[in-house]
Amino acid sequence: MAQAIKTAGKVSREALAAASPEGPIAPKGLKISRRWTRTTVAPFDEISWELRSATIANEKGEVVFEQKEVEVPSFWSQLATNVVVSKYFRGALATPQRERSVRQLISRVANTISEWGIKDGYFASPEDAEAFRAELSYILIQQYAAFNSPVWFNVGIEKTPQCSACFILSVDDTMDSILEWYRNEGMIFKYGSGAGLNVSPIRSSRERLAGGGTASGPVSFMRAADASAGVIKSGGKTRRAAKMVVLNADHPDVRPFILCKWKEEEKAHKLLDLGYGSAIDGEAYGSVFFQNANNSVRVTDEFMRRALNDEEWELKAVTTGESLERVKAKELLRLIAEATWHCGDPGMQFDTTINDWHTCPNTGRINASNPCFTGDARVYTDKGLISFRELYDRVHFGERFRVFTHDRTNIGQPTDTISLTEPTQVMCTGLNEVYQLRFANGAEVKATENHRFFTANRGMVAAKDLIPIDEVMLLDQPVELLSASLAIDLDDAAIFASGWGGRDTKEYKPVALPRVWTSRLAEYVGYLVGDGSVVEASDAAHRLSTASAVFGDAVEANELIPQFELLFSEMGVTSTQTVTMSNGTVQFRVNRTPVVRFLKRLGVRQCKAAEKCVPETIFQTPVHILGGFLRGLFTADGCVYDGQKHRYVGLGSISRKLLEGVQRLLLVFGIQSRIYHITGARGGFSYTKRDGTEMTYTSQPLYDLRITGPSIARFKEHIGFLTTTKQTKLDQLMILWGLR
Repeated sequence: MAQAIKTAGKVSREALAAASPEGPIAPKGLKISRRWTRTTVAPFDEISWELRSATIANEKGEVVFEQKEVEVPSFWSQLATNVVVSKYFRGALATPQRERSVRQLISRVANTISEWGIKDGYFASPEDAEAFRAELSYILIQQYAAFNSPVWFNVGIEKTPQCSACFILSVDDTMDSILEWYRNEGMIFKYGSGAGLNVSPIRSSRERLAGGGTASGPVSFMRAADASAGVIKSGGKTRRAAKMVVLNADHPDVRPFILCKWKEEEKAHKLLDLGYGSAIDGEAYGSVFFQNANNSVRVTDEFMRRALNDEEWELKAVTTGESLERVKAKELLRLIAEATWHCGDPGMQFDTTINDWHTCPNTGRINASNPCFTGDARVYTDKGLISFRELYDRVHFGERFRVFTHDRTNIGQPTDTISLTEPTQVMCTGLNEVYQLRFANGAEVKATENHRFFTANRGMVAAKDLIPIDEVMLLDQPVELLSASLAIDLDDAAIFASGWGGRDTKEYKPVALPRVWTSRLAEYVGYLVGDGSVVEASDAAHRLSTASAVFGDAVEANELIPQFELLFSEMGVTSTQTVTMSNGTVQFRVNRTPVVRFLKRLGVRQCKAAEKCVPETIFQTPVHILGGFLRGLFTADGCVYDGQKHRYVGLGSISRKLLEGVQRLLLVFGIQSRIYHITGARGGFSYTKRDGTEMTYTSQPLYDLRITGPSIARFKEHIGFLTTTKQTKLDQLMILWGLR
């Protein structure tokens, strides 16, 4: 009998009390009944143990792994021993840090998970926490259940362990996105998980690049990803990384995709015939591609119907959607079957059935094989306003953030200050029902029923328990986004697709698009979102690419256009247009495709006014860039109102989403605001077109964001207006009402 190796003891009431700033764990926590264990005997003491050697040899009988004198349950098989010891024991071989007992492994995982539950208040009592730890240990040691590999690799080792077995990634038809795919996949493999993605968005090898060359196609890029996976040992261990690659059946490169692994397998067989080793890590298979991935062709019901009826199937260009080739669906299906018979790949995924059975269809289509978690709410960090979804992804790939917290929430010593601290853990809690809360200032928040909000009158209150009189605490002081970046991420291939000087010239003039944000650029983008539009369209006759800013009158135009012309002259764009409309408004137009695509890349949407929003990139820029964007936006659509009973700085829009984004940006400066619903949709007008079509238009609901009280002074200090007229009104309001 092996000597017992001591593990962590029972959970104490003192530990539970220390884990909660409010004292012992509340009785409403989980109560855990003992099914398999007793309070008087530890689960490890109820079984017999023995010492073994874990040894793994290759096909030639050569030992490739060995660890002697490891302690395992006597009823475990030698295969289970070899797998657990070689794959899941942590620490370098032949060092004191190396785990040498299964009880160490299970204790590491079970104790860590139990400690998480204690820290987060999951248990009703110390006895329940101890029962959970003991029951989990028993289930694992008896092999009634087992965690996936990343749990064994990382829990109790990493500060923020990666515990999911599989991740689904996405890729776009840009080099930046493809390189990001390689990086993300590598980090996932490093911590022991698998990854899969659908490579169909990458243009085929039969399509042209913007610069005139021919694209590489997804199969070529798969080679680099496969090589990376072959090098990275999953979880830092001896197994290879697990990956899945999917391609849609209508992609022009579907045949090379089907055949790629079969052809590489044939190369490996030739090397085997010459005497090279046949192990998966040997010289034969180690020198060919696609051995680390499981490939699958994704087909629809329509494809299967055409295969049954021996009909043709279209292979469509990724970039344009045009048909590049018509093939027999049955022949393509036959090719899949033949390749699979030879080498096991590709498999098949059935797109129509998968999405017909989609449990959360409102979240979007399923393009690969694992569900995703969403989190649209934004958190204020030192790098900007980051959505929880993005924060989760970036933290789990090693990036560090600090989060702003109001110190009024400090129960022991509340103060009117803001703290910037690093979160100890960022996690996804699963799929839960949520409350949608709308506050008196017009802000909306979605949260689970037990998410607690700090209120001035009742302290911390769960979402389900909030009542109309509760005063929820908001960010009321300026914060500095110390680590927010000025960099602008550009995809040259897409943006520089057109460098012609415009409609009136045949001269080729490259555009020097900025790589960093400036205040002037932010001001223009803000004005464009407020009173402007971007359009990129084409037909058989011509291409239209225009960014157009609209000014209310000639005075405003004369003051602002020179500033915007200077911005574009720095880009090498001198062929701008100024057009006075019949209603007295003035339009400042830039008719350059690279500029329009650049603005769209920044997040300026080609959409109707009711669908406008704050560009996504703005949320993660430094404070002075946020101020520039808001200055341009308020100049375009804002006002200064000084009435008998009310005074405010206002911003009107028919897009509530735009005003909600602005409201969040204003809080960075400590500026409070409120969104008012001014009017609802009213009856509009109807008319008959020349072709007899009846058209009816209705007016949209109108919303108004208003800044009042002391926040007006903060608005003047940090934001203000670009035009003399509006800035003068703001200055006068400050003087008349003593708001300095």
